[in-house]
Amino acid sequence: MLALNHHLQRRLWALVYLSTLLLVAGCAQLTALGQPGNAPVTTAARGDAPTDLRLEVVGLVAPLPAGSRQHPRQPGQPQLLLHLALASGLEARVEVWPSLPAKALDDPEWSARQKAGLRELLPGLEGLGQSRLTIADSPALALDYTWQGLLTRRIYLPSPRGLILISLTAPTAQGMDRADAWLAGLRLDQPQAATATVARPEPTAPAKTEPAATRLPSLPPKPNTPPPPLNRRGQLYSLDPPTLARLERERADQTQAAKDPNSLAQRIEVTAWLSLSRRGLGLPDAQRDWSRLRARAVSAWRRLPEQASSHRTLGLAMLLEDRLAKARHYLERAAELEPGDAANWLALCQLPDLEPARRLEMAEKARALSPELPAGPLCAAKALVDLQRPSEAATLYAQTLEVQPDNLAGLLGLARLEMDQPANLEEAGQRLARAAELEPDLEAARFNLALVRLRQDRPAEALTLAEAICEAHPQDPAALNLRGTIQLRLDRPAQARRDFQAAIQAGPGHAQAHYNLGGVCAGHFKDTACAREAFQRYLELEPSGPRADKARAWLIRQGGGS
Repeated sequence: MLALNHHLQRRLWALVYLSTLLLVAGCAQLTALGQPGNAPVTTAARGDAPTDLRLEVVGLVAPLPAGSRQHPRQPGQPQLLLHLALASGLEARVEVWPSLPAKALDDPEWSARQKAGLRELLPGLEGLGQSRLTIADSPALALDYTWQGLLTRRIYLPSPRGLILISLTAPTAQGMDRADAWLAGLRLDQPQAATATVARPEPTAPAKTEPAATRLPSLPPKPNTPPPPLNRRGQLYSLDPPTLARLERERADQTQAAKDPNSLAQRIEVTAWLSLSRRGLGLPDAQRDWSRLRARAVSAWRRLPEQASSHRTLGLAMLLEDRLAKARHYLERAAELEPGDAANWLALCQLPDLEPARRLEMAEKARALSPELPAGPLCAAKALVDLQRPSEAATLYAQTLEVQPDNLAGLLGLARLEMDQPANLEEAGQRLARAAELEPDLEAARFNLALVRLRQDRPAEALTLAEAICEAHPQDPAALNLRGTIQLRLDRPAQARRDFQAAIQAGPGHAQAHYNLGGVCAGHFKDTACAREAFQRYLELEPSGPRADKARAWLIRQGGGS
């Protein structure tokens, strides 16, 4: 009797601890159903009737069969709702990915990307197949395969809060057959918490397309005290060039053991992230011997062949040399060795050939593991911009600036989105001015600030900015075209014409300069030959461009087009 009470007490404390951990993480509250007063269940291990668990965040009710065992959720896994060991070696994991819309299941390209990603991530994968199921009275997509002797079934189930991912693994086909009974007991209910309070939307939840005149989500009020400074890990994964430059100098000043492979890998990684962050912002990068850097990364990797950090460092070095296939191999190996380290997913986010949806998936994994790292929301925001979801991207850029107010990528990224909204021009100008102040070589900040000033009807300020860019880069066709546009606003058509012609000479493929030259020739100088040639060249470059109809209309009126 005493042994039984002791067993019950241990089970009770285990469930209390698990519930507290999940509540603090804000991810899923597991509540026993069908018990008087919702008391914690302590009889499952004694062979009594199965218990049901409700995963509040997605409203999924999952059976907890007699004799099954719950694995405690490890820190840094907010997307993991449940890890359950069933009979015959069958294990079930339930995760939620809020950023993935339910309609993705109906997109053949999406499922093809999932299969391609599995093949790349799991070398030696066999028998990958796809099927449609009905789970909890809802259509679901299943991917079945074998890897390292384990049968695996990944089931994607739609819910109001995003896609639910149910992963089942078993060593034998008989063990996997037991999954059918467990899956049949799954139910989708509305989350109880939704009826009690109105939760703030998830940062990556799909948003409605906003009209051009509306405002993007504004930054929260600035706190009276600035956020605490980033620790070393936050600085390393910030994608902020000034921060990384300071970190590189600190590393160089430290006395490191020359034969310590860990120290060597850390120093190489700082250098790699600094170069990647500068490239991402269009900043000039220091001349470095990339082959030598790669050789040092290879040295660290050979001495630490089973450490994810050495694979990640070597992958980043390969990426800087544009050896993308090799870079992908080592970065994916790092994620395979240590999937719980956000750094590995952030490194994969830097691959330039990733599709936006895949990039977003990597970024969301990193954010779930380490939400305090600035690079997570930055990578996700970039993907959302490419997916034409600007409102969600703006929210993530704003989150970056909450953690690191002077993050260059965050300032520039949010300002670019705000520029498209007339009501946000003032905020965009402030952020671009701050970015230009922090990094004088960041031409994108000055260029966009000139556009903002032009839209604010402040052409004199815009011209000053454009002049500085043209002085630094006299053969930049975009800068010359911008200066010509400003000159035209200042009623200086002769100077504008010279700038448009200079832009075309510097970049013959700059379509907008051809169109602008045609406009100034036709409207201010009545030079039909100049306008006809410019408009025809514009149509050759951009036959479906935003101003193609206007160019064709002018040519038709002049008898020079159809």
